[in-house]
Amino acid sequence: MLRPFRRPTARSITSSAVLVTMSVSLAGCSASPEPAAPHETVIASRAPEAITAAEFSDRLSAYEQEHDLDVRVDAIDTGDGHHLGFRATEAVPLDLHAFTAGVLVLADASDDQLAAPPASSRTTAEPGGSATLLDAVSAAVQTGAPEAQQTLVTWLGGDDAFRRRADVLLGQHPAGPSARRFASLLDDAVYGETLAPDRRGTLRNILLNGVGSPATAAGTDAPWEVAGVSDRSRAGSLVEVSTLEVPYRASGDAAPVVLALVITGAADPEAADRAAQEVSSLVTHALPPTR
Repeated sequence: MLRPFRRPTARSITSSAVLVTMSVSLAGCSASPEPAAPHETVIASRAPEAITAAEFSDRLSAYEQEHDLDVRVDAIDTGDGHHLGFRATEAVPLDLHAFTAGVLVLADASDDQLAAPPASSRTTAEPGGSATLLDAVSAAVQTGAPEAQQTLVTWLGGDDAFRRRADVLLGQHPAGPSARRFASLLDDAVYGETLAPDRRGTLRNILLNGVGSPATAAGTDAPWEVAGVSDRSRAGSLVEVSTLEVPYRASGDAAPVVLALVITGAADPEAADRAAQEVSSLVTHALPPTR
């Protein structure tokens, strides 16, 4: 079943080989120069070599063993709701509470409330700046700043009230949420019905304008535009949720992909980032934009 809302993607301009042939003939000359050699410009296909879901799992399993870390992935094709997962439903002792709080505030707050200073005395705006509730949402989502997160939690009614609502979105498993829960949270917020249409756009703009680029982006091929949020608050771990959209493609419109990945047990932040890049590369080969 198609999801009720899809962010439109621009149709592509078809790439084709361009052949320009120029010939010159001079009247009245005893000999004509040879025609100029044709000049061809070939645009390489952007479609990655596709892999199957079984190959996707096999490669990630081998990557885990080679690098001595753990990977959990859930990718959603928003066109048909299909999930591509690897250990996707396993619980992890991690959360995305800053992002979750941001989604809940965007769902609850009026335009006037977002434009006004938050009730908390803590702000995340620069000195002299205009600290608003929307500023706090942006800071919490983009950086996971504890002060910004607490501002949102306070606005939502305090820790207990926030955790009850977060449990509904992320599940109440005692060991923690899963990659599938993370992916569904982002999918419902940006492409589903958790937020009103204008707030979906607000959230994706916040993701697009985050500080730094998600590790996921480094592993994707050229067509994908990646917007996401990362949490590296625990040593050896990386939680990242992203939307992958294709502004242009060879034919038709590609449905966005939502990707959630959890890396644990990495030797250092660089190893976690490399694992994320491997995951996103495999995902975009298993769910290519020309499918």
